[in-house]
Amino acid sequence: MIILNDIENIINEKEQDKIIAHSDAFDKYEILLNCQFDETNELFNLLNNKYNLNIDYFQTGMMLIDTNIISNNTKKNLIELAEEFPISKTNEQGIIALYYTNIENKYKPIRISNDKYNLYDFCRRNKTAEYIMFKYNF
Repeated sequence: MIILNDIENIINEKEQDKIIAHSDAFDKYEILLNCQFDETNELFNLLNNKYNLNIDYFQTGMMLIDTNIISNNTKKNLIELAEEFPISKTNEQGIIALYYTNIENKYKPIRISNDKYNLYDFCRRNKTAEYIMFKYNF
């Protein structure tokens, strides 16, 4: 992560019972959760029939989590989900996004900006904007 300004601006975005993160499809919104899983694997049809994969989902690179959404069973549930559908293309991201969008409806996209900064993005898309944080500098 490249941190350029006070992260308090991001921390102030927290919400009760939510996981705040950046949409992986930003800024064109052309991809959906289904792209996180191997569609050629026979398990994909079972996954697609059981869960809604035609939805927006989030990156796991930067997440602001109300820890109240983490229960004693969360780790076990995530492991079981990963074991049931071991076809995630991007390590944990597909499973965590699936869990917090379909099983626990807790995901809320982070605002792109406040009155002063772009809060977080995968990369610096706007070369003239002030950012708090981004992951890659192309």
